[in-house]
Amino acid sequence: MRVARAQAHGFCAVEFHDDVLDEAPAVADALHDARLPVVCLNTPKDLGAAIPGSEAAARDGIRRAIDCANALDAQAISVAAGVAEGPDAAVAFHDALRFGLDCSERQLLIEPICPAAMPGNFLHDVFQAAEIVDRLNDARVGILFDVFHAAQIHGDAAQVFEQVAPAVGHVQIASLPARAAPDNETFDLIRRIEAAGYDGPFGAEYISSDGGEDSGWMRLS
Repeated sequence: MRVARAQAHGFCAVEFHDDVLDEAPAVADALHDARLPVVCLNTPKDLGAAIPGSEAAARDGIRRAIDCANALDAQAISVAAGVAEGPDAAVAFHDALRFGLDCSERQLLIEPICPAAMPGNFLHDVFQAAEIVDRLNDARVGILFDVFHAAQIHGDAAQVFEQVAPAVGHVQIASLPARAAPDNETFDLIRRIEAAGYDGPFGAEYISSDGGEDSGWMRLS
């Protein structure tokens, strides 16, 4: 199981996509055995919180994620925005995040995703995400800063991070530009991010070349 593999490869924490929402009991047992904490998990990706007219479904998805986060003691919940645009989408997303804050004390994360990976996604710019965090004005909301998406959108991921550092709640890493396993340049980027004030964990969000067994990069640090 992936939790046991994470422990075997030396990871000190794990994070999950939305598939964990249907597996919480079994995952909870595995986490207990491995003694690994959960950094974050996602709301359902098909229930985007920025989609006008789908507010009730999005809130149901947020509730499901909160229930799962409570069961797994996840530190944060990443709220999917979904494919949408315009002022109504901005209002829907803001209201959904406010709903999540009212329902839970856990941290909420919002992730800008590059158009190449998700065409039409409402949240497609790091500075757009920073503005949303600023408007909500709640320390429990932060940007999920994925270096791959940031680099695809803006070019220099470290430079962008330095501009939005106070708004960042979590960082995910990969080598650039291929989003492969981290390499020496990734660790140079990590050092720049840490120099900008980030002291949280780094999630390894990359495309594995051999089914998740390519963890030798961890020795580069």
